[in-house]
Amino acid sequence: MLTAAERKIKKYMELESNTWSQSKLNIREELIRAVSADQTEALDKMLAQWWSPTTRQILKTIIASLQRK
Repeated sequence: MLTAAERKIKKYMELESNTWSQSKLNIREELIRAVSADQTEALDKMLAQWWSPTTRQILKTIIASLQRK
């Protein structure tokens, strides 16, 4: 007895190769769009946090603590 997911994938696998490729692209469209999006703003925020004096001081304290052990 096949599960719904198995029936669905079997249906896709029986398609002609170009149809199969296009179907995969359609299924992944949202993921591809998210990965391809400009991440500059998010990266800039992350770098600003990473290089902030407060974060650097916390890391320095953690490293010093680990080196004492």
